[in-house]
Amino acid sequence: MVRLNYNFPGLEDLTFEVADISGRTIYRQELAGPSNTLQLEANWQPGLYIATVFSGGRRLAVEKIFVK
Repeated sequence: MVRLNYNFPGLEDLTFEVADISGRTIYRQELAGPSNTLQLEANWQPGLYIATVFSGGRRLAVEKIFVK
């Protein structure tokens, strides 16, 4: 399971995306409100993934996710 806590006060239309190391988007979800906790039942292959939060097409945050 992957748990993401986010807080972007004053921003709306947030989108969460996860891409594999080749850049292919494997998960995408619209986020409910400017702050919350998102829980993913990720059944991904072991490896490195890049999680990004966007608002209005602008990249707000980028984090690495390592799956063992």
